[in-house]
Amino acid sequence: MFSVLMATPRGRPLLREKDHRTLSSLFPWGTVAVRIPITITEKTCPAAEKLNVLGAKSEGGNDYGKVILGNHTAVIAARSEQDRIRKFYCDVLGCKVRVKTDEVDRFQLDDVHFCFVWQNTALDESAFLKAIYLELQTDNVEEVKQSVLAFGVKKIDVPDPHLYFQAPGGQTFRLVGIDEDLSVYEESPSSRPGSSASAS
Repeated sequence: MFSVLMATPRGRPLLREKDHRTLSSLFPWGTVAVRIPITITEKTCPAAEKLNVLGAKSEGGNDYGKVILGNHTAVIAARSEQDRIRKFYCDVLGCKVRVKTDEVDRFQLDDVHFCFVWQNTALDESAFLKAIYLELQTDNVEEVKQSVLAFGVKKIDVPDPHLYFQAPGGQTFRLVGIDEDLSVYEESPSSRPGSSASAS
């Protein structure tokens, strides 16, 4: 069993849930696309002030309703990597194939959906190392780790007990246990909190 947790850069505009208008935004560095709501202003919604949508934001929260990350991702991938990407995500991670064409592949991993848009060129793998890292969770860390490394992925040197690796196509993952205590990554003031953590 696997699941993926995603993060997105701060500063994206937001839309209250009841408006039902969303934008699918493909990040310029091509790593992850999530559904991003748009901002409500007095121009876009004259009744916003009466609805108490606008106004001062409370610390650590907002005044316009619930905001969460979606479970649909997309990445621009090079056609030259198509075979390795398919083998890794399907044979190693066990993704379910939803769509497979010359234009796009759609895989499903638990409740997370990956979309690979095939183009002749894509970001260089070194650029992905400066982009978003995804967290790959499993209930059998050691077995998955051995399968991933046996496939021939690039292992990333990070001062952390967990395996960081770059999958075919460039996406970087951190492998952790599903029930592992990862609170050190949530509250540490250090940019390398895992250097003092112990993997389960």
